[in-house]
Amino acid sequence: MLQNQADIPFERDQSILEILKRTHEARRERRRCKEIAASLQGEYCHDLVGAKEAAGNIKAAVHLRNMNGVEATRRMYQNI
Repeated sequence: MLQNQADIPFERDQSILEILKRTHEARRERRRCKEIAASLQGEYCHDLVGAKEAAGNIKAAVHLRNMNGVEATRRMYQNI
């Protein structure tokens, strides 16, 4: 399963050590992404809010408050 998620092709001539090395690299990349996920999400939200306000659809503060409310609700139901 991890092999498919990490896009590691299955080749019969690969050694076990090579497969383990590539799996370890995939896990390291996933760990790195998890560490910076919060900052990336915040950056994405602020960029999206800016684009929505520039388009004239909604004020930035209102849209940001709505997005935060939806996210809080999603997290609450995820924990239930």
